[in-house]
Amino acid sequence: MPAVNWFLLASCLLLVFAFQPSSRLAAAYGVAVTFTMVITTVLVAAVARRRWNWSILATTVVIAPLLVVDTAFAAANIFKIPAGGWFPLAVGIAGFVIFTTWNRGRSLVAARIERRGLSIPDFVTSLANQRLLRHPGTGVYLHRTPGLVPPALLANLRHNESLHDTVVVLSVTNDERAHVHPAQRVRIVDHDLGFHEIELCYGFTDRPRVADDLRSIIHNGVSFDPDHTTFFLGRERIQVTDREGMAEWRERLFSILHRNAGDPATHFGLPQDRSVDIGTHIDI
Repeated sequence: MPAVNWFLLASCLLLVFAFQPSSRLAAAYGVAVTFTMVITTVLVAAVARRRWNWSILATTVVIAPLLVVDTAFAAANIFKIPAGGWFPLAVGIAGFVIFTTWNRGRSLVAARIERRGLSIPDFVTSLANQRLLRHPGTGVYLHRTPGLVPPALLANLRHNESLHDTVVVLSVTNDERAHVHPAQRVRIVDHDLGFHEIELCYGFTDRPRVADDLRSIIHNGVSFDPDHTTFFLGRERIQVTDREGMAEWRERLFSILHRNAGDPATHFGLPQDRSVDIGTHIDI
């Protein structure tokens, strides 16, 4: 958020100095406000139907008059587009392209990982007959999909041929509620050979504090001593290919966005000195 706020400040200052005459700035402002009103009204209609369970008749009776007024205002400002109204439209289109590209790209990455994914019970069973070297401590592997083995775990096992005595596969999920009470946040599934699956659920206004929440868990066979717990995060390395998915220019845009994404260790509140990134090659 701080970076976004500074970006908005710089953008506003640049916008004021670039447009100069207040009439040109007013044209941009008018187009932005009226089109926002139309989009907001459409979104209210969607929420009324899907979340509030309004009937089509009730939604039409309430929303239609508002939409007519908002559309009239937007139509009146169309003539201001050449005088400066093009700017908010350009910003909106750019934002839409970036957001949809990021969302589609993350879906493709998740699909590629899940396609070659291995369930945790099957993975633990496959290790039962192997003489695997184990060392003291707890290894926590973050993964977006509950029930599947993280690629970081497979990569670590392949390169180091050893695992911690306690292995935790951690999934962090978001709930539709604004806040999830800590007593309802944790779900634990135990497996053989010291493997455990933990799911932490947060509301959309909750700030994840994964390390703190894990330390508060009291469960047999699981210890999250800060001095003996290591967090492993997968870092996908995106390779642009001609595989079915997105247009090549969108794949390249997603690759740039992915490289400049925020640090997940900071986002999830993990200790930097106990976090390890393990790279995974993904073709999209």
